[in-house]
Amino acid sequence: MIVFFYEKVRLKRGAWQTVSIVLLIAFLCAFFTLFDGFICQKEQDMESAYAVIPVTVVVSNLTGTKTDDLKITDYIINYFLSDKYAYGGELQEKAFSSYVKDVCLKASVYYSQGTGFSSRQKLIGITSVDAASELAPVSGNSITYFEGYDESIFTSNKAACLVSTAAAEELSQDTDNNGNVILTVQMSPAATGEAATQISLEIAGTYSSESQTIYCPFSCVAAVQTELDGKITGDSLSATVRDNHELDEFRKILMRHFANVDPSGHQEEINNSPALRYQQFAITVHDETLRETLNALNRNLQTLYRLKPIFACTEVMIGTAAGFFYIHIRRREFAIARSLGTKRIETVIMVFVEICLMFLVGAAIGTILILFVQETATQYVMAAALFFAMNVGAITACLMATGKSGIRLLREVE
Repeated sequence: MIVFFYEKVRLKRGAWQTVSIVLLIAFLCAFFTLFDGFICQKEQDMESAYAVIPVTVVVSNLTGTKTDDLKITDYIINYFLSDKYAYGGELQEKAFSSYVKDVCLKASVYYSQGTGFSSRQKLIGITSVDAASELAPVSGNSITYFEGYDESIFTSNKAACLVSTAAAEELSQDTDNNGNVILTVQMSPAATGEAATQISLEIAGTYSSESQTIYCPFSCVAAVQTELDGKITGDSLSATVRDNHELDEFRKILMRHFANVDPSGHQEEINNSPALRYQQFAITVHDETLRETLNALNRNLQTLYRLKPIFACTEVMIGTAAGFFYIHIRRREFAIARSLGTKRIETVIMVFVEICLMFLVGAAIGTILILFVQETATQYVMAAALFFAMNVGAITACLMATGKSGIRLLREVE
């Protein structure tokens, strides 16, 4: 009854103290949760950077000055396209091609419609419109696909092609019974003395240009090259890294088969290749944007990680001090309670219950604030630590205040 009477009177007389402690609890809970949520957001930003920022690898000559007309050998091309990968005579568990996506590959032959070959009359096989600068959006050339066709033809095995608006009318005059363009092709624009073959292609669309270049799926040109030359030879090759988390691992694999770009043209000997003494091509990994973004985010995160334990310790100390002084300034009340016969353990229980009630209300207010601002859950570990710290401070003050008899306490307070 004495405890109940005391609590009832206490709520009426010390309302401002109670409200202050409740608001302090709400602030401390909300602050640390919001701070931790800010760290989580930065970590998510890093994951988003890995997922969103594209990293491309581009094959070039050894000096890095040329990325087209490279005469890329078929074994290099096979690394990017095959689902199997062997190195050092052993089949590797993970294919080289599994590290990349959106492979932009280009290969070319020369065509004629009976009027002779010319270096301007190229039949270029591509895996994507991005592989041809003439078809890229930055070129300003618009592409018009005929009904039933789109840019997916370049990833297929269809015998279809894209021609310039200037060459479309001339090419359509020499077709077979199915309306397909008949072209005679060979590996170089040499006039005579070279093997040639014919290919039939359906016109799938046009691009606005005066060029005489014809674009078709890479598979079509690859088949022609294999027939004429016994192997595939690429002009340019680039790809996008599939998973940027694997970039460091993929970079090591790239160094097995490509040299680093060196403007001086210096070549280092290969120790593990029985066929090649030097690497034939260099590779450039364009990860500048990703690295700059990750470095900036990582610097921010490291600062936040260092601040987190400091804030946690500060909140625990504030909670301990708040609990201690909340009870310490009420020594006279405890002296009266003790003089009325209240046992020491009862005062401790009374303090514990009071702190619990205030903490529940404060934590609830803090949670509402957190959900309103950030829509995330309260940091329960920190809340538990704060609850424990406040009780330690309050109970310590209570034990110090009730260590003597009630009469002696009243005399000391008075």
